[in-house]
Amino acid sequence: MSDNIYDEEKHMSQLRAWGLWQMLRGAGWAMLVFVAIIAVAVILLVIKALLPVNPNAALETLAALVAFV
Repeated sequence: MSDNIYDEEKHMSQLRAWGLWQMLRGAGWAMLVFVAIIAVAVILLVIKALLPVNPNAALETLAALVAFV
């Protein structure tokens, strides 16, 4: 082994940089999954807002139109 202390410091800094990169990569994936879950929830809320409160309202409206004709 080399007695040069600078080689060991370089190795440790590379190891720390690799560990930091792995943690940042994991945080990025976690953020991506979180944003995807929030996006799905927002899409479902928008669909819910577009639907009528009474599920039979469309049938009643259709029956009224048929009776009118």
